[in-house]
Amino acid sequence: MPVPRQSSSIAALPANRWNPRTTAGYTLIGSSFALWLPLPLLPFLPLSMSHRAGLGGGLVIAAEFAFWAGLVLAGPEAARRVRGAVGRFRRRRRR
Repeated sequence: MPVPRQSSSIAALPANRWNPRTTAGYTLIGSSFALWLPLPLLPFLPLSMSHRAGLGGGLVIAAEFAFWAGLVLAGPEAARRVRGAVGRFRRRRRR
C-alpha cells in the first residue's frame, strides 16, 4: 500500500488544538464560572454594605473579563461552541 505523500505546506499539518494559548483560554473561561459561585453568599458576610457591594461588583467584573479574555485566547472554535450553546439554550426556553 503506498504511503500518502505529505505536502511541504504548513497548512497541510493538523492544527494542534491544545496549545498553551488555547489551554489558558479554557482555563480562564472555567475560572470565570467559578467567580460567580460566591456571589449568593455575599449578603451573609460580616462586612459593611459598601464592602459587600464593592466585592460583588468586583467579582462580576472579574468574571466577565475572565470569560471574554478566555474566549479570545481559546480562539474561534471556542466562540462557535459558546454561540451554539447559547442558541440551544434560547431555543429550549422558547418552547
